[in-house]
Amino acid sequence: MINNFIKKIDNSIFLFFLFSSLFITIRLVLIGSRQSISIGESIFSILPEIIVFFILIIFIFPFIKNQSQLRFNYLDWIVFTYIFTNVAIGIIVAQNLKLSIYAVRMTYLPMCFYFIASNYSWDLDRLKSLTDKIFNWFFIVGLIGLVLYFGFHDFMIDMLKLSSLSVKEYFKVRMTSIFWSPVIFGTFMTACSIYFFYQSIQKSSFKNYLYQIILAFCVYFSISRGAIIILVIGIILITILSKKLKPFLFFIFIFLIAFFVVSIYISTPSEFIIWIQQSTSETISLKVGVSRVDLWIQTISDIQQYPFGRGLGKAGHVAARFFDNSATDASITSTDGWFLKLANETGVWGLFSYFFFTIFIFYNSIKYIRYYGVDFFTFLFVFFIVFNIQNLVSNVLDFYLFSYLFWFFIGMMVFHFKLHSSTVLIRNE
Repeated sequence: MINNFIKKIDNSIFLFFLFSSLFITIRLVLIGSRQSISIGESIFSILPEIIVFFILIIFIFPFIKNQSQLRFNYLDWIVFTYIFTNVAIGIIVAQNLKLSIYAVRMTYLPMCFYFIASNYSWDLDRLKSLTDKIFNWFFIVGLIGLVLYFGFHDFMIDMLKLSSLSVKEYFKVRMTSIFWSPVIFGTFMTACSIYFFYQSIQKSSFKNYLYQIILAFCVYFSISRGAIIILVIGIILITILSKKLKPFLFFIFIFLIAFFVVSIYISTPSEFIIWIQQSTSETISLKVGVSRVDLWIQTISDIQQYPFGRGLGKAGHVAARFFDNSATDASITSTDGWFLKLANETGVWGLFSYFFFTIFIFYNSIKYIRYYGVDFFTFLFVFFIVFNIQNLVSNVLDFYLFSYLFWFFIGMMVFHFKLHSSTVLIRNE
């Protein structure tokens, strides 16, 4: 009986990622990018969340029927405390239930996938198989991006105009696939590329190398500096941990080939290099006048004014959606840096509680890798590291759909800890 529930959750989670990827386009075509104005449109707009609640019901049912038992450890309790306290504090401080609901939907609802991965009676082979299915699907999303970009360019432009007031360009229009956002597309393609690089570390195959070639072009055509940089960091980390040089050399080769092909297509290699170097150095040096830096400066000022936060929905993309530039009770500039957005919502406690959790995850991860070496957990650990790095400059954990993937993988990490809790992992050395 329990295996039937596991299989249902397995299939439901994969279908959630598949449907939610397609849903962005479906909603744009039927409703556009505006807010829902009728009950029917509102219900339609939350179809992905309805699927999430359906998955939660399947997950909870065996525990209600006493067919399985929750296996909470202290990491689960830390995550639960993080969610509960930040949601409670955020709602109280915001004093705006509508905004708080939007914020919970964007930031905290995806964390339920953490508990599904961390507390269900799955074996590692099933987890690996599900992960492979998910990334094979996102590879297809990358292929769709290439087809749209080179085969249906006018349609792509029309959809981009439908999704935003402006079409994002650096030299040329940036690739988005069916996410209609170059940053989100680039982030998914980077995650995909890191996964298939890990696969090539485990087993050399034509498929893994071919996928890496195609994904390298997808990342570059998104023209997302953050995605490009964390991809390189992720590949280097896996190479250092695995101590395997051949897959790394192949990656560097295709990475450079993709760079020159893309840079020649959109401009010139020298101009592209200068742009990356100059824009990155200006950002790192916090040069005034750079759009992202100006946003950071204002956001930090907002934090200084409200060290305990403004409440849920009064920062980040939710605030930018519901408030204009004249708003004084919201931080609409906190859209480029998830940690800054978190601090603007729930203040010092929000930052402290998140970092408290990540420190424990990092500590246990290092012990796991030292004891077991390179395995599937290595990919999860690198994923955890690189996207927390990207959190510094982008609101990664508020990216539609990606936050579900992030928390699902963090839950898998804790599942590994529980599975091997009889070893040196959880207890003190």
